[in-house]
Amino acid sequence: MNFVIAGNFPFPSGAASSVRIRNMALGLQACGQQVHILATSPTVSTKDEEKAQSFNGIIYETLAQISPGSGKLIRGAARYQAVIQANQIIHHLISKHECDVLIVYDRGISRVPLLLRGLSKYPELVKILDVVEYYQTGELFGSYPQYLDYWLGERSIHGLFDGFTVITSTLMALYLQRGLRNVLTFPHVEQWGNLPKREYLKKVNAPFVFTYVGALTVRDNPESLYLIMEHLVKKGLNIQLNLIGYFERSTYGRKMAQKFQQDPLLAGRVNLLGAVSDGALLEYLQQSDGLILTRRNASSEIYAFPTRLLEYLQQARPVFAASVGDIPHYLRDTEDAILFDADDTLRAAKTIANAIDHPEQLHQIGINGYRRGSQVFAREEYAGKLLTFIEAIQKFKSRHQMIRRS
Repeated sequence: MNFVIAGNFPFPSGAASSVRIRNMALGLQACGQQVHILATSPTVSTKDEEKAQSFNGIIYETLAQISPGSGKLIRGAARYQAVIQANQIIHHLISKHECDVLIVYDRGISRVPLLLRGLSKYPELVKILDVVEYYQTGELFGSYPQYLDYWLGERSIHGLFDGFTVITSTLMALYLQRGLRNVLTFPHVEQWGNLPKREYLKKVNAPFVFTYVGALTVRDNPESLYLIMEHLVKKGLNIQLNLIGYFERSTYGRKMAQKFQQDPLLAGRVNLLGAVSDGALLEYLQQSDGLILTRRNASSEIYAFPTRLLEYLQQARPVFAASVGDIPHYLRDTEDAILFDADDTLRAAKTIANAIDHPEQLHQIGINGYRRGSQVFAREEYAGKLLTFIEAIQKFKSRHQMIRRS
């Protein structure tokens, strides 16, 4: 089959969306499929950069190229012009029999109908909407007003698609409850190589080093992380915490970073590292005793999935994660990870402290976490499930068309 994946994401690198699309595309390619990427998210580029390029044999086109320092109006105009151009390319690819399946990564009511304009005249084309988040009305009006565009899209564009890939089982249950059909859970996936060599080394009088990676945003619940660290110190545990990420990008992130830094109880225990290179990040993760992931227990996080979890699991280090959304659906507590209560920080600290008291068992949990991740988040396996899912939709559409002709 010939796949076109189009929508509001950078490619081949950038945000979490680009990681998702990249692994989806590479998984399909590994299963023998042809993939063409149309990225409509504004991307800073030089005048000499070609729009159409190749990544590991996958053709991709960055259609919204902008100059450095471009303002919001220019970025917005470039995005919509890219959507119109993507639509034209899709029509052209269909005419050349190079587009059997279209996967759309976007939810904006102002963009998706433009992207799909005129495609209804191709009854054989399978159109899939990839959904990674769900926002209720009350969560829209914050620092990101574009969520209103997403919210309106989520409630009006579903009839334009033949099926849906959703990032969590909780989101799948919601879609089925709303009467939608042809829904497949497609979590974040990765390529998993050989298990990293991790020998157990007993530490004497050395601190237990945690590492958190993120932007200290509300959804990561950094207030919970802060209180857990305080509780652990009050329990007399010798701990250190590395904080890595782009904290300065938000007022809340800067505020929380300052709170960690200025707390006298945590003095000398928190390393505020900020953004680091990919190589440095990997080194910090591999040298840590535990990788911690706090999450807010709210609908937006219950329906979403943290991309950072897979990066943690790939290190074969113990992962400490809030038991929110699909995390306990995939990871077994005290076997593949240490799961803790997202709402009760005192109870969470007790859970974490008990785990630290058993270092050999914790070491094995890190190894088990890698093995579990390689089983439940393997990109080729989910690419295969996606192909089976699409084949079923194709058969349904074919039968439906035969009935209409008769």
